[in-house]
Amino acid sequence: MRIYISADIEGVAGVVSLHQLIPGEFEYERARDWMTAEVDAACQAAFSSGVEEVVVSDSHGNGENIKLERLTGNVRLVRSWPRPLLMMQGIDRGSFDAAAFIGYHAGGHSGNGVLSHTMSSGKLRSIRFNGEFVSEFDMNRLLAAEFYVPVIMGSGDNVLAEDVTRRYPGVEFATTKWTEGSIWAETLTLEASCALISEKMTKAIANLKHAALPTPIGPVTIEIDFARKIIAEVFCYMPDIRRSGPFTVEAEFPDMVATMRFLAFVLFGLNPFAS
Repeated sequence: MRIYISADIEGVAGVVSLHQLIPGEFEYERARDWMTAEVDAACQAAFSSGVEEVVVSDSHGNGENIKLERLTGNVRLVRSWPRPLLMMQGIDRGSFDAAAFIGYHAGGHSGNGVLSHTMSSGKLRSIRFNGEFVSEFDMNRLLAAEFYVPVIMGSGDNVLAEDVTRRYPGVEFATTKWTEGSIWAETLTLEASCALISEKMTKAIANLKHAALPTPIGPVTIEIDFARKIIAEVFCYMPDIRRSGPFTVEAEFPDMVATMRFLAFVLFGLNPFAS
């Protein structure tokens, strides 16, 4: 068996503020350690359950957060940016039996959730697929479906947990912290979060035989709400990109791969307007 893991940092136990997300800031190095430990816990549980290879995508910030030397076993690590499939780079290489999302968070459209955003808190307000708001969990689940890979497990705060368990009842979820605000939480210890992630991954793999293969979503209309009006204006200089509101552009694509490649172009083309 092969398992794909996409890992972020905002949903990791102990992470509650912007200072923990940026290299050189307060507790960033510690947050890296916590993220690495939770990812390794998921990997070790997978190996103990009969998985032969795990591909991990380091999907926060600069894409160089997970400490390679602390991952053990047959793990491959996707690092750095830009990448056409963003947080799911590598899902298209070979076949995977399942995917899991570690350290994830609520979307930018959510009223609560620790450090909630969708892809970029500074550049974007929210994203919609076919008229529905999506979180990073949602969009990456849809991208996995493009390759018929079921998402079987996730971890993050209680706001994301409630959303995932309500919409995707077959997904095992490890709740690592609880909050009703943006930059505070009551959190598990690292030891407890790693134990819970291990437990949920083990259970998810044991139930994998009952998981139905997902169906690709088909044509996608993506709507992106930018943080600044000028960004929406400039992106509409491109053909087939329409401005549907002061901060919003939309475009249509045949599948999730094309949609994510467009989103990658948007995100990595925003540097002149990032500040």
